[in-house]
Amino acid sequence: MLWGVSLGKKIRAARQRRGWTQEELAARLGVGITSIKNWESDKHEPKSALGRLEDELGVKLTEDTREPAVSESLDARLTGEIATRLAERAARIAQLEAEVRRLREENERLRKHGLQTVDLGEQWAARDREPATNGADDRHKDEVGADGGPTE
Repeated sequence: MLWGVSLGKKIRAARQRRGWTQEELAARLGVGITSIKNWESDKHEPKSALGRLEDELGVKLTEDTREPAVSESLDARLTGEIATRLAERAARIAQLEAEVRRLREENERLRKHGLQTVDLGEQWAARDREPATNGADDRHKDEVGADGGPTE
C-alpha cells in the first residue's frame, strides 16, 4: 500500500496495545461493536468518532505514516523525472543555439557574396524597444506560429 498502514489496521493495533477487546473499545466510545469491526476491517471510517477514538486510544490515527523506503523511492523517482526533463530541455536549447549560429553564418556568407540579407533578430529587438502607438500593441502582428498562421 503506497500510503502505509490502513486506518483500520492502525485502530486495531492501538486497541490491542491497550489490551482492550473490540467490545471494551465500543463501550468506551459509546458505539456498537459493529462500528468497531467495520472500522478495523476498513469497511467504514470513523468520521464523526475519529477525535474521540484518537483521544481514547492515545494515538494520532490520521497522520501520514508512509514508510521511509516508499517516500524515498517516490522522491528519487520524481527527482529522476525532473532531471530527465531538464536534460531534455538543455539539449533542445543547445540545438536551437546551434541553429541560430548556423543561420548567422549563412547570413554572413550571403552578405559576403553581395546578397542583401535582413537581420530579423535585430528588427524584432528594435520593434520590442519601440513604444506601442495609440494604445494598441501590434508590434508582433506579423509573427507566425508553429502552424504557419498568425500568433495571438
